[in-house]
This record gives sequence, structure tokens and C-alpha cells, in this order.
Amino acid sequence: MSQAKGAFSMIANDIHLTHGSFKTYDTSLIAYIDIPHRDDGEKRHRELAHRTIDLMRANGFHIEPDPEVLRRHRCISRNYFTGRRGDLKVRIEICSMSVIAEFWQDLVVVNRNGGRYDFNKRARMPYLLGKAFEHISLKILASWEREGMERVEPPSSANPDPLAYFNSTWNSTFDVRNGRNRFERREDGWPSDREIDCWDRSDADGNRLEQCAVRYFRTRNGCLARAVVAGGINSRWLAVYGPGSRDFTHLSHYELFSFRPDLPRRDKGASRRECGLRRQLKKCLEAGEAARAESISRLLLAEGFEAAAEAA
Repeated sequence: MSQAKGAFSMIANDIHLTHGSFKTYDTSLIAYIDIPHRDDGEKRHRELAHRTIDLMRANGFHIEPDPEVLRRHRCISRNYFTGRRGDLKVRIEICSMSVIAEFWQDLVVVNRNGGRYDFNKRARMPYLLGKAFEHISLKILASWEREGMERVEPPSSANPDPLAYFNSTWNSTFDVRNGRNRFERREDGWPSDREIDCWDRSDADGNRLEQCAVRYFRTRNGCLARAVVAGGINSRWLAVYGPGSRDFTHLSHYELFSFRPDLPRRDKGASRRECGLRRQLKKCLEAGEAARAESISRLLLAEGFEAAAEAA
């Protein structure tokens, strides 16, 4: 009887039963463990990460602490690892809420900073590297499933339901199972003012951002775009600017502004700089910092923003 009990204990220890979920995004594998008490989150996720690292090492990966983090931020270096197998590279990050394994390669790149910062990393991988990524990712995901974690397929787009997309980003499986949302909510389901007031929620013009408000922003090529914004957690706003599956983005509060008739349809920087200066000027005037306000007004005038300077 004692032998059977001991054998059962060994099997349980070997399986490491874990309640949680995982998902994939391009070449990133993301695991979340259900943690009733957040104080225990980092420890539990670190244990999962080290089991995953052992699996990768057994499949030919050389993994070590991230040398850049070790050099610059030694106190948190135990949460960051980098590795590679041939030309396939990986970075593992351990957080209090998740474990993230991100894969990339530097043979076919567009971003001048390297393949890690490219979009569509899987599509850019050469054939054999892509197959190597699929091989190791299937093994990692299978090991997480054996541990008792379940795969979730969150909405891939903020259209047609931005709130469902927002919830899939922030709510853990623990929240879902207990029928609750992370953050205090308004009647329409978005985070309440109490939740987002702890972050800066003023736009580039210094106006307060509200849930489902209309604001404008500049696209990557400088074009003027109109969007409905919501969220506001960490001063980041979900901006939906069209009906398509990719017609949404995430923007910081200072990237959003109200429409003015004199705004150019396309601008690669001048308007953003003007909005930033006008925002600083408004804060200085409200705080009674006359000397600094005068300096910013002169700078606006010197850069050719006469209308803004006169309005100030």
C-alpha cells in the first residue's frame, strides 16, 4: 500500500498539475497560471518557465540568462533568458502573471533593429527555420497541456466586438471561471473612471479622454485617422478606426488629439510635436508657471506654429 502511495506521489510530482491557460500569437507562446494570490504568481510562473527551459535544452537549445538584462538590471535578471538553436532564437520572460516565449530569426528581416522587432515573424522565417519553430512550439504546448493547462483562442481582432477583445487581453481563465472581470467596470462593460484615473488620461491637447470617445491620430506614414477609443489601462487606449479585422491599434494617451480644421491630411512629425508643445503649454498655464510657459510659446513661434503661439 505504501509503495503504491509512493508511486502515485512520484507520478503527481512528475506531471506538475497546473491550472491555467495558454495561447499563441504569431511566434510567441504565452502561458497564464491561475493564481488566487498574486504574491505567489512569480514563483509559480518561474517554476513553469524552468520546466519549459529544460524541455528546450533537451531539444538542442542553448539557453542562458539574458546578458543585456544581467549587465544592466541584475536584480531582475533571473526572470529573463535568451537562447538559440542554430539560427532560431528565443527569449523567455517570466512575469507575475505569465510566461512568454518569443521566437525569431535574423536571416530575413525588415526592421533595422533585427527580426525580433518585425511584424509577421513566422511568415518571414525561411522554410527550415519555420519547421524548426513549429516542432519546438508543438512540444512546448503539448507539455503545458499535459500539466493540465487549457488552450484558449481569444478574439484575434477588436472587430466586431472591441469589448470582447479587451476582456480577452486582460481577463485570466481564473477570472472567467469565477464569472468576474478584471478591473471595476461601468454599466457598458468598460473600466470605470476609478480604475483609469490613476494613470494620465489626457490627450495631446490636454483634454480628458473618456470611454468610447472619438479622437484622431497619425498612422505610421503620417496620415490623419479618426478612431473610437476605449480602455485606458496603463494610459494605453484601444483605437478602432474601421470595420476591417486589422482596423485597430493601441495608442498612448499623448498620441490622441481632437480634430482641428488646420490639421494637414498628412504629416510625419510636425503636428505631433506641435500637439506636445501645446499640451505642455496648457499644463504650465494651469500651474501658473509663467516663465516656462513663455519659453514654450517662444519655441512654438520659432518652429512656425504661429496660430498655436497666438492662442496661448
